[in-house]
Amino acid sequence: MIKEIPEGLRLPVQPKLKAGADKEEAEKILSDVLGISEQNPLRMIKTPLESIALRWEWVKYIAEKHSQHRERQAAYIIPALEDPLEIWQIVVKSLSGKRVLRHRYICPVAGKKDLVVVLHVNKDGGIDFYNMMRKEMKGLDNQRVGELLYIKREK
Repeated sequence: MIKEIPEGLRLPVQPKLKAGADKEEAEKILSDVLGISEQNPLRMIKTPLESIALRWEWVKYIAEKHSQHRERQAAYIIPALEDPLEIWQIVVKSLSGKRVLRHRYICPVAGKKDLVVVLHVNKDGGIDFYNMMRKEMKGLDNQRVGELLYIKREK
């Protein structure tokens, strides 16, 4: 059970970004933060476990859900991938009913609540699914299931 995580293992608080008024504005916010665009549609991110491809079509998919304002927390995506506390491999059912593996990145942030980044990495290293949530420390343990693949150690 996670009770205390030393500050040295947490990410610093990132600025909460402005919510996009529409899909195009959400795309622009995500594009600026992630460093990808229609003209530059791919950016590779090295995580402690794997290389992940951030793709323009993924940004467009997130922006289509602009009513959820996921772009407001976009400043956490790259730091959470590059410097997570833990990476878990989990098995879930896809929409087609197939069992698929996902890598769950758990990334605590300085402050009262912790950020959990959940993503599904395809065999080609691309992200297929993305969600971020804030959890109280005690609720973070519910996300720690499956096989632990990586844990960050204090320096």
